[in-house]
Amino acid sequence: IFRRDYRRVAELHVQAGWMPATVRIDELEAAVRAVCEPYFTRPLSQISLAEVLMKLFRTAQRHQLTLQPQLILLQKTLFNIEGVGRQLDPRLDIWAVAHPVLERILRRRYSPRRLAREFRRRLPAIVTQVKKDGLQVLTRTGEAHVAWDSMKWARPFLNTNSLGPRPQKPADVAQIGDLVRVEPDKESGALLFRQIPAAQSALVSLDPQDGAIRALVGGFSFEQSNYNRAAQAKRQPGSSFKPFIYSAALDAGFTASSLVNDAPIVFQEAGMEEAWRPKNDNNTFLGPIRLREALYKSRNLVSIRVLQTIGIDYALDYISAFGFNKQELPRNLSLALGTAGLTPLEIAGGWSVFANGGRKIQPYLIQRIDSRDGKTLFTANPPRTPERLQLVEEQNASLLLEEPNAEVVKPVAAEQIIDERTAYIMTSMLQDVIKRGTGRRALALGRGDLAGKTGTTNESKDSWFSGYNADYMTTVWVGFDQPESLGRHEYGGTVALPIWMSYMGAALKDKPDHLPPEPAGLLSLRVDPLSGRAASPGSPDAYFELFKSEDSPPPMSELDPALGIPGSPLPAD
Repeated sequence: IFRRDYRRVAELHVQAGWMPATVRIDELEAAVRAVCEPYFTRPLSQISLAEVLMKLFRTAQRHQLTLQPQLILLQKTLFNIEGVGRQLDPRLDIWAVAHPVLERILRRRYSPRRLAREFRRRLPAIVTQVKKDGLQVLTRTGEAHVAWDSMKWARPFLNTNSLGPRPQKPADVAQIGDLVRVEPDKESGALLFRQIPAAQSALVSLDPQDGAIRALVGGFSFEQSNYNRAAQAKRQPGSSFKPFIYSAALDAGFTASSLVNDAPIVFQEAGMEEAWRPKNDNNTFLGPIRLREALYKSRNLVSIRVLQTIGIDYALDYISAFGFNKQELPRNLSLALGTAGLTPLEIAGGWSVFANGGRKIQPYLIQRIDSRDGKTLFTANPPRTPERLQLVEEQNASLLLEEPNAEVVKPVAAEQIIDERTAYIMTSMLQDVIKRGTGRRALALGRGDLAGKTGTTNESKDSWFSGYNADYMTTVWVGFDQPESLGRHEYGGTVALPIWMSYMGAALKDKPDHLPPEPAGLLSLRVDPLSGRAASPGSPDAYFELFKSEDSPPPMSELDPALGIPGSPLPAD
């Protein structure tokens, strides 16, 4: 110790059996330093146990250590420092001494004001007893009980892809001296066992009729990080970007029943170090598949072939009209897989076009600014859909009847950027994502007006879900600030979708189903599922599909029987 070899002291404590062998030496070294350093810099008379405990408390937070091993370390180390050991009774219960000191530390360090906003009410607590029915913990306001039922989720972290066994008793989760987080139950006030997540999330919810931001969440806690991920974090949207590619295809002559080959494809171009071999998520191939089915099954190779067919230049011009910066979109086929860096706010704004019938809106936060004497200084006048435009005009007319001299602002119409019929067909296709695709979990909300799409990037580094009805367009992103995998079993449908459901379930509670009205110029025809053509009478498994009136498919009778379409009524020669 006199050589200040803190690492050696840490190793000796483990070897002597005073510390758990599972404690990392580098973290233990930091604790030894916290305990010992004051004794090398000042006289003993100027050092208090409270000061040393405060250092231990801060070290525990910084290195995610538990306090119990550190208190053992404190007791053992103090006896090894000349002049200190003689002042202590070897039978000293260091925890009994530490308890009141730590209570004072908690009260001083966590004021009521700070506790009110601390990590969304996830408050610090120190475990004082481990019982069969839960934990006894020390908080700023005193001791309290944490029930075992609130701890059963706490499986140990092994690595990105694995968790340890489910705990069978409270002692499997925490030990005396552990610094933990608890949260008061909103109804009963009882403390629940919680943790501060390492992953982050963002949510943006818009009114698709005028762009009003109904909700915006930039992260887990503003106190933890001021970074607004909803508006600032540019992340890859993955498959949640595919609807823009499919919409471009529908306006380029494709239909929802068009067949595209879901088969392997390899790209090798000059300057590429190795060939690009894109693949589907599950490494399977389905062969010729309808565009509608390819979207709800999220087939990557179909998206790439569609983009290859319509052309990069056309796609970039088309998609930039949704409000995306054309210069920030990749000018290659990876665009079909959602490799552009976009914020959740940008994604939500773009998706609103599908929710409102093809019109571009501008997300905004401030509706009105009034002076302190009640005078209106500013009123937002965002571009609005015809439905909302009519409502505002009626409100203005009523106001002028009551106050003829009142100042009213003429509402602005939102620009129609895609065919209204295209937006309607896209909504129908995206409803199938929820009915029979990667978003099936949303069926639990019990609504028939929801449409959406999951998104997951390579190695599950970003997880998305975007979805809507005619009243709310909501996008959720989940990931780490420094991109790393969420786990090989984590996808948009398992991570982001449950958050989306929690929000939309509350936002749409007791509200009737509301989808954009069906525009004129659409046809609903029976289609053969294997050929994509208008089904002839007696075709097995035929289904109804939506088409623009000018894009109706040819009948089966025009198909060459020699082609022998599998499953069609036409026999092969």
